[in-house]
Amino acid sequence: MPVASLNGAIAVPVPPEGGTVTLRYRPPWLWAGCASTALGAFAACLLWRRGRAGFTGGGPGR
Repeated sequence: MPVASLNGAIAVPVPPEGGTVTLRYRPPWLWAGCASTALGAFAACLLWRRGRAGFTGGGPGR
């Protein structure tokens, strides 16, 4: 079904006998954003583990 704009709102023609209308919106950059978030979280985990590997538990001045 075609979607149109009517007075600044989304309009969809519905047949006289009725029916169900489902509208979905997926931003164009959704998957790129998900991928960059996952990559950033993975890199943060790697850096955190790398920093923890050198930790000996000594206090200041040791």
